[in-house]
Amino acid sequence: MQKTPSFLLLFFINFLFSQSYHFDYFVENTSKETSAKENTWIGNYFYDSKSGQKLHLKNHENGFLASMYDKESQKSHYFYVSKEKSQLTFTYAYSFEHEGSKTIKDINKNDDIEVVKIDSLNYKVNIFKDKQKRKKKYTMDIFIEKNAVDFFEIPMEYSRSEEVIQRLKSYFCCNQKYMIKSSDLANFKYNETYHFEITKFEKTDLTLVLPEKLKIEVPFWKK
Repeated sequence: MQKTPSFLLLFFINFLFSQSYHFDYFVENTSKETSAKENTWIGNYFYDSKSGQKLHLKNHENGFLASMYDKESQKSHYFYVSKEKSQLTFTYAYSFEHEGSKTIKDINKNDDIEVVKIDSLNYKVNIFKDKQKRKKKYTMDIFIEKNAVDFFEIPMEYSRSEEVIQRLKSYFCCNQKYMIKSSDLANFKYNETYHFEITKFEKTDLTLVLPEKLKIEVPFWKK
C-alpha cells in the first residue's frame, strides 16, 4: 500500500482544522441613481447559496481586494486577488476583529411594512414611518424571476430587510426558487430614486481557506 507523503498529510490536517468558506455563485449588480445625479455603481461578489455568506471584490492597486465578514466569529477577512487572463488567485492578507455586539436602538422598529402582490412576478413594498401610515419612508417595486436557488437582495440598508424578504416570500408556493432580478427604490426622506438590477448570476466553485494563525490588524478607523 502506497504511503501518503508526510507533507501532504500535514496539508490535509491543516485543511481540516482551518476555517474554510465555499462560494458557488458569482454575482454582479448595478445600482443607478435615477434622480438628479444619475450616478451608477457596479458591485461584484461571490455568494454561498447555503449560508448566504458574501465575498466582496473591489479594485486595489494592480488587482483586487476581497473582503468578507464572518458574523459567527465577528471577524472580517481580507484576501489579495490577482488576475491572469480569466484566472483569479486569492492570497490571504489580514483580518480585523470586531467588538462584541452592542444594543443599538432600532430607529425603524415602529415602521409599518406593507407588501402588495401586483402579479406573480411583480410586487410593491411600502414602508411607512408609523402604524397609522401617515408618512411614507420608502417604496420599492420588485421584479422577481425563477432561479436555481433562492436569492433575495433589496436595494437598501434597512434593519428590517429580512422581514421585508420573509413577507415577500410568503406569497410563493410549490417549492419554486426565485431571485429578485430588479427593483426600483424611492427614498422620500432624501427625495432620491434608484434602479437596482442583477446583471450576472453565474455558477462557480471557489473555496478559500484561512491560515491556522490569523494576521490580526487594527482597523483603519481605529488608528
